[in-house]
Amino acid sequence: MMKINNYVVIVCMLLLANVVVGQVGEYRYKRSIKDVKDIWHSIRLPQDVLNHTNVDNSDIRIVGYDQSGKEIKVPYLLTSLKDEVLIESKVANLFNTSRLDSVYVYVAETEEIGKINAIDLGIDKLNFDGRVKLEGKVGEDWFVILEDYRIFSFSKPSGSYAYTRLEIPLSDYKSYRISLSNIVEPTLNGVNVVRRSEKKGAYYTSNATIKHIEDNSKLNTSKYLIQLDYPSRIAEFIFDVEGDYDYYRKIELSAIVDSIQSKSGWKKLRNTFYKESLISTEGGKVSFNDVVANSIEMTVYNLDDQPLQFNSVIARTPQYNLVARFLDDCDYYLNYGNSGAHPPQYDVLNFQDSIPESMTALKLGEVSIHKSKEVVDDFFIPTSVLYAIMALIIAVIGWFTIRMLSTESEGGE
Repeated sequence: MMKINNYVVIVCMLLLANVVVGQVGEYRYKRSIKDVKDIWHSIRLPQDVLNHTNVDNSDIRIVGYDQSGKEIKVPYLLTSLKDEVLIESKVANLFNTSRLDSVYVYVAETEEIGKINAIDLGIDKLNFDGRVKLEGKVGEDWFVILEDYRIFSFSKPSGSYAYTRLEIPLSDYKSYRISLSNIVEPTLNGVNVVRRSEKKGAYYTSNATIKHIEDNSKLNTSKYLIQLDYPSRIAEFIFDVEGDYDYYRKIELSAIVDSIQSKSGWKKLRNTFYKESLISTEGGKVSFNDVVANSIEMTVYNLDDQPLQFNSVIARTPQYNLVARFLDDCDYYLNYGNSGAHPPQYDVLNFQDSIPESMTALKLGEVSIHKSKEVVDDFFIPTSVLYAIMALIIAVIGWFTIRMLSTESEGGE
């Protein structure tokens, strides 16, 4: 009887292992790739694909099937189409430092960099709210570029922040005169002239609303709920704050992933993915690593300030462009949706210079869902737990096997 019971336990363990391995190894979604005619093609991944892939894109695969049914792996290169900022900066030479009453004047001479659109001031001082007048020199004359331009710096328990960049129209002066006021004995350690260019990317935007939940007077915090229409991949929020004033607030963003019932009622399970600052000088924009969510709770630490009032919020994520190499005459498919997948490693990653710049873009067919995945969908387990279960199964099977062999050996004697 003991031997039969051991066999029953082992069989049950093997069946459970089969379910776990199936969950780790399968791709839930599949879409056909249409009109493959050349070696190189590009595919702009739809938002629906990004919403159902791993946030690191590790589960995206392209496979082909020839007439004999043989599976062909297709290498690809995936590129994010987020905004790109290019910055060229050079140190300017400082001379002719002077002071007129409470105004400190510096002259900076630039090297050959061409037209610039920003100047960074290296002011070694905290907690000031200063004003700048900037002039450019042509011949013996000085022409005003900026006047009464605000720069500031502060340090408080929630953090330190400095805004000392002068944003200017494209300028091409050899010398710049910088007049600082409303700052007590500033120390200007250096000046960098900057040429900043931005390449606009391509983004998917998800419908989002923001609602005030509560204020906590003891903690000096405010809570808000950001709600999306459905679970979507997001990497950035842009907040429209009511009022025309500067602000700097520490915030936390937490995705509401589930709810459980306890003795005191329903309790929300949260995954905090952002603990940084919301700053007016950055246009109310916060960026973070990709996350998939449809309900996000935001906590704002007000300290002694009044709570912020939000008019609206924009949720967006960069689009992705996939470039793939097709060598065989096959029916091709894009597979995705596998929480246990690891990032693929292809040779094309090391030979990107050989990829042509121009190629035909392909479209994807309708999505189909693997039925075997649906069976375990209501019993879906996180990847880390799956591997722990697999390790436990192996250990239990090994223990029962050793025990059975030991029992048979004793019986033979």
